[in-house]
This record gives sequence, structure tokens and C-alpha cells, in this order.
Amino acid sequence: MINLFKLIFVLTFSFGFLVIIFAGSRSKALTSLKLKEKKRLSIAIEDALLIPFSLFLSGFIRFTEDRRILLQRKLDMAELDISPELYYARGVSAAAVMLLFIPFTIVLGSYYLAPIIIIVALMSFFHFTNKANVIITQKREVIENALPSFIRAIVNKMTGSDVVAVDLIEIFRDYHKVADDAFKHDVGILIVDMETQDVETGIRRFENRLGVLEVTHLCNALISMSQGNDQSLMLFKLASDMDVKTRENNQRMLDKLPGKVILACMPLVVVGVITLFVTLLTHVMYLVGDVF
Repeated sequence: MINLFKLIFVLTFSFGFLVIIFAGSRSKALTSLKLKEKKRLSIAIEDALLIPFSLFLSGFIRFTEDRRILLQRKLDMAELDISPELYYARGVSAAAVMLLFIPFTIVLGSYYLAPIIIIVALMSFFHFTNKANVIITQKREVIENALPSFIRAIVNKMTGSDVVAVDLIEIFRDYHKVADDAFKHDVGILIVDMETQDVETGIRRFENRLGVLEVTHLCNALISMSQGNDQSLMLFKLASDMDVKTRENNQRMLDKLPGKVILACMPLVVVGVITLFVTLLTHVMYLVGDVF
């Protein structure tokens, strides 16, 4: 009985810890691209437990130059304002916190609980080291849906214009007033970059943050036009491509509907099966009672 209580305690604690560390990546802030995490209870606990240890460990983590550049670019795209070393150290810290419970299981004689703790520690490590990928995937999904309207809005303002640097800033300012949530934050940063640095640097940083092929084509056209080159053909092609992409997005949304309907019907199916099973079991019990 004591071992059973130990098992229940460890499983409950492990589940609670996973809920805490996974809560941040499932918030609505990510899906709406407000990627600055809100200071909720789970984040406060994470900061209190992991950040001090992560800061200490980050001093011992080393990357090759190429890998650090790639990871830094990924963090920039995910808008996570931490260094690659600290990002990786958070995963190590989360796993280490879980592994600290293994000595207690040995002292209590519950050796069979150690594999469970190791599995939870590995899940914690991969959760934190994969967090940027999750954010980028969510961000790209939202951007893909809003991309056609964004490019058409910019192309419509650019077509037939003799663009200079100040016009680009004004065009993006006008768009920012009515921008979709998927682009509002990044366009705001783009405007600040163009005003404080230069147009080409701002546009290149905007392109790197989004990491979408169609946005790269648009950025190349914008830079070329700002240098006095005619890009009307490229803009026309982009507008045509966006018409095709709109149809593809609509078709993709339609394709997802059957799966959502099936998922929504699953509770009804489960309840129906349970009801049928209980009914049959009740009748069987009555028949057995009549026989004996």
C-alpha cells in the first residue's frame, strides 16, 4: 500500500510539473503571434526554479560558430529574446530538476519509479529545446493564411509608383493601421528599423524574421524599386501567385473540416458505446438473476 501511495505521488507530481512547463507554449498569445509570454503563475514558477540554474549552466555551454548562428536566427524568428546558450541551458535545467528526485526514490526503496522520472526529464528537455520550433510553426501557419492579403495590399500601393525610401515608410505606415494580427507586430518593427537605420537593412531584417519565400520575393522587389529599378513585372507575378495561394489556403481549410467533425463526434461515439455496453450488461445481469 505504501508503494502504491509513492507511485501515485510521483505520477501526480510529474503530471503537475509537465502542466507547468507546457502551459506557456499552449497559450493564446502564441496563436495570435503575441509572442512575448505573459507573466502568469506558470512563467513565474519557471523563472524562479529554472532561470538561475540556467544562467549558471549557460556559461559552460559552447556551440560551433555555424550552429550558433543558425540557432540565433531561429530564436530571432521565434522572437525569443535569449541567447542560444541560455535557450539550451533551460532544457538541461528542466531535466536536471526532475532528475534530482531519483535519489529520493532510491532512499525510499522505490527503484521502479526512477525510469518514470527519467522519461519525464527527457520530455522536459525536449520541450524546452524544441520551443522555438513550435513557435515558428505556429507563426508560419498564421502567416500563411494572412500572406495573400498582406502582399496584395502592398503590391496595390506599389504598382505604378516611382518608389523612393520615404514612400516605402509611408506605405508600411498606412498598412500598419489596418494590418492583420499576423503582420502587425513585424510591420511595426520594420517601420522602426527603416526610420532608425536604413530601408534595405530594415527590409532584410523583416525578411529574416518571417522566413517565408513569397515575402523574400516581395522584399527583393521593394529594395530594387527603392534603388530606382522597375519591378512592375515581379509585382504582377506576385499578385497572381497570391490568387493561387488564396485558393490553396481555402482548399486546405476545407480539407481540415472532416477531421474536425470526426474529432467533435468522438465524445458522442464514446458515450453511445458506453451506454450500449451498460444496457447490455444490465440485461445480462437480469437474465443471470432469473436463471439462478
